[in-house]
Amino acid sequence: MRNYGSEKKYYNEIKGVNSRLDELQAAFLTIKLKALDQNNIKRQKIAKFMTMDFRM
Repeated sequence: MRNYGSEKKYYNEIKGVNSRLDELQAAFLTIKLKALDQNNIKRQKIAKFMTMDFRM
């Protein structure tokens, strides 16, 4: 467990990033997060339209 669940030290199956948000980034993302569901619905509608257009 000392190696965060890895059996072999310094071996990771999935690459990750260790990063931190500063206050400015967090402020922007907080605003964008409020519109996330709405933006995802819009993207899904566009994707559905594009998929239907290619089938014809």
